[in-house]
Amino acid sequence: MPVNVPRSKPPPRPARRVSPAEWAWLDRINRQLAYDEYMQAKREYWLAARPARGESDRA
Repeated sequence: MPVNVPRSKPPPRPARRVSPAEWAWLDRINRQLAYDEYMQAKREYWLAARPARGESDRA
């Protein structure tokens, strides 16, 4: 899901130099976090959309 970033302000600069390897690691972590949030939202939707279990369906 794309994030709307205000165009009037540039993104914040890191306080120290970040190596390309660190940027790659951060990008991978951030992508994984975004995917985890997306999947959690899908799980919550799926659980809410599921029909309620009846008394006879319980194991």
